[in-house]
Amino acid sequence: GDGDYRDTLIDICNKNKSVVYHGTVLSSKIIEIQKYASLLVNPRPIEDEYTKYSFPSKNMEYMVSGTPVLTTDLPGMPQEYKEYVFIIEDYSIEGIKDKLCEIASMDKKELMKAGQRAREFVLIKKNNIVQARKIVEMIYSLWFHSINHNGTHTRNTTKSSHTTNTLKSLYNKLLKRWY
Repeated sequence: GDGDYRDTLIDICNKNKSVVYHGTVLSSKIIEIQKYASLLVNPRPIEDEYTKYSFPSKNMEYMVSGTPVLTTDLPGMPQEYKEYVFIIEDYSIEGIKDKLCEIASMDKKELMKAGQRAREFVLIKKNNIVQARKIVEMIYSLWFHSINHNGTHTRNTTKSSHTTNTLKSLYNKLLKRWY
């Protein structure tokens, strides 16, 4: 992009012809480039407190490309994702170099399979429909818990009843669409 390190990157490119600075690039172009890369690397710092609570969406973007992904073992990344990416265990410069060398020495077909498995995982298990279903199920749970055991609303007001009916209607419409 065109951020704080632009000039530094241009200097690196001038000294090392294997590094290319493209400047600001359209998203569609980035997606194409990612598909043809050998490996996508996201070495986010692990020592910062926020990493315990943030999900690295860049990893998901990379996984959808079908290209293998190497990333740090961030506390905020659920375990199920870690089965589909390569993890940097040693975050030192030497540790990252060793992991890159290890991946570079792997069979290219195995690397392609790993990238495709990651892509399928995200597209099948983490797509917008699946995520929306989780939200709807949470809404249903809230609606269900707003009714006491006698079948009456815990708050017997018109507003509460309207909200409950709206949640129930939304839930039923979405169920019909998915099943």
